[in-house]
Amino acid sequence: CPSNFTGAVTIPSSITVDGTAYTITSIGPQAFQHCSSLTDVIIPESVTSIGDWAFSGCSSLTEIVIPEGVTSIGNNAFYACSSLTEIVIPEGVTSIEGYAFYSCSSLTEVIIPEGVTSIGEGAFFNCKSLSGIYFQSQTPPEVESLVFFGCPSNMIIYYPEGAEANWGTEWQGFVTAPWDPAVEPAPEEPSLTCGAVSKNPETGEISFTLTFTGTLQESADGITWSDVSASEGTYTVTVQKNQNRFFRTVVK
Repeated sequence: CPSNFTGAVTIPSSITVDGTAYTITSIGPQAFQHCSSLTDVIIPESVTSIGDWAFSGCSSLTEIVIPEGVTSIGNNAFYACSSLTEIVIPEGVTSIEGYAFYSCSSLTEVIIPEGVTSIGEGAFFNCKSLSGIYFQSQTPPEVESLVFFGCPSNMIIYYPEGAEANWGTEWQGFVTAPWDPAVEPAPEEPSLTCGAVSKNPETGEISFTLTFTGTLQESADGITWSDVSASEGTYTVTVQKNQNRFFRTVVK
């Protein structure tokens, strides 16, 4: 893994080679394998697939947002991403390949969209912090062996309300329970708006107010981020002349 892949990385939507622009549509096999200092990845909306072993061994990766256009997650894609606490699988994904989330030992909950019809061998093998798998489909997907091997025995498999006849009281050795996908768990949608900007004519300082939900973070370079406030509300910013400040909101 290149030494500059540390902290947070934003993958561009296109690259230019010899004057020709190419749109990035996939994260190739082993693209970030063993980038053990990588903590946060932003994938462009142009990406439709994540290859085999793409982020395997990224042991410090805590957050990654998979774009809505992604339709496939490859074998071992997030293998041993032991610090990953949350993953949102896009609606367009139809299959989760073998060992995709093997030993993601910090994952606590996973929502699996309705379009997923198959889950490969050992996909959630040794995800020992999982408390619940939330399925949005009315019928169980096809699963291979060892899919939930090593998960906590008290993990609950949730199915949509009204689908009890298809899921039963137990599935893959785990107790099942109904849930309403429209209500629980409700993913928070962070927001960030900027108020009027004013400038001090004597000092050159620029001031403005941010209104936000989620966790507000700031950065001096757009790569390394730190929390400013975890409470929804407003935050007043004062920027010195020639000072760079970047802000974003995230869900923790």
